[in-house]
Order: sequence, then structure tokens, then C-alpha cells
Amino acid sequence: MVRGAIEDFCSELVRRVPSYVESILLGRKDVVGRRKLQQDPEQFVNQYFVWPVCEYLRYDYVSEWYHEGHGGSTDLYIRNADAPIFGECKRVNHYKRAIRDLRDYLDHRTANTTLGVATDGISWLLIREPGDQRKNVEVLEFHSFRAAFFDYLVSIDALEPELEGERVLWNSSVGKIAKQPYGRYGKLHRESVEESVELFEDKFSTENLSRYSTDKTHEEPITAFHDQLSGSSEKPTLDDFS
Repeated sequence: MVRGAIEDFCSELVRRVPSYVESILLGRKDVVGRRKLQQDPEQFVNQYFVWPVCEYLRYDYVSEWYHEGHGGSTDLYIRNADAPIFGECKRVNHYKRAIRDLRDYLDHRTANTTLGVATDGISWLLIREPGDQRKNVEVLEFHSFRAAFFDYLVSIDALEPELEGERVLWNSSVGKIAKQPYGRYGKLHRESVEESVELFEDKFSTENLSRYSTDKTHEEPITAFHDQLSGSSEKPTLDDFS
């Protein structure tokens, strides 16, 4: 189950790099590399979190799926939604790299989908490629496990609860200019693992992902919050969801 994946992932971080867990939760990038983890950081995220979560969600997926025509391989190819979904996974606090790679795959003329899941283990985004590299992707669903990881790490005495309220590196939190509920990701806070898992399973179930695969009739994408709340006529950029 997803809770078990959270516990295993966090416990393994504590076992391997106990002095860096706080920095990771606060959004610091590249503080833990291959040497400290004794494993490729991206592979670590896949093995201890992404693949177990995909199994629990009952995704029928292929890892390292070769994108014929493009000449590269996507980290995931999800086959049991109503339309195929590409997936890219990066090391923690680097989900923007996953989005950039997804755009390259999804924009290719041989792509058979416009949907992708970008994740670094902590943040999960379902995106749609608009077919124009000058436009931002649509962020259709978003979930962060940062608050649930924090809650679990406090419960096993791996972090101090007084860390709550500390600012998360804005480049690792979604919607720095958006209001609630997205604005709260700028500061570290606690959320029960059970609540976080329930929200995630609702957003990233194959049934919900399939809602976006038939046509473009859907609820407002998260990116719409930028124009709606800022009053600006400028188009949102990837940095607005960083």
C-alpha cells in the first residue's frame, strides 16, 4: 500500500543519509548523490517509492519504455488508463526536470498521447502537453507527499516537530504565487499519512486519470490559478509551478 511505501522510503533515507533528511524535506537540491546513497538517486526514488506506488495503484506499466521514432525511453508507460500516459521520475526535489523530459517526449510527432506523470517521489503532477512549446503545460492534478513524509519522520523521531513552519525552498514547492490550497506548500507543515494517501489515491487512480484522456473537457487546470488570482494577462511559465 502507499502508506507502506512512504514508511519504507523515509526509513531508508534515515538509514542511509540521516544527517541530510532535514535538507531534503526543506527542498534542497543535490545534497545527496550516488556516493552518499550508495545508489543512483533516481533509481533510489524509483525502487523505494515510485514503483511500489504504481503497483498499489494497479497501473499496468512498462518501465524504461522505448519511444520508437523518438529514439529515447520514458521511465514509465502506463497502459491501463483510457489513453496511454508517459511517466518521468527524477531524484528528489527535481520534478521540473521530469516535466522538461516529458515535454520532449510528448511533443514528438510519434507520441500517441498528450498526458504525462512527472514525479520526484515527493511531488506528483499529471500534465497535458498543449502541442506548442511556447505555451506552458496544463497541470491537471498535483499532489505533494512532503507534509506526510514530515509527519512520519517526526513520528519515528528522525526529525524535530519544531521544524514545522520552516520555509521550503520555493523552487521545490508548487504555486508560489497561488493562494490556498496551493500556497501552503511554501512552508513545511505536517499532514497525516492517512489523509495524504487518501487524497493521492483519489487524484492518481487510473479511473481519475482516464477522465482526462477522452477530450479536453475537464475542470480548470491548476495553471489557471495564475491568471485568475494574479489579475495578470501574462501567460504562466514553468517557474510558477516550481
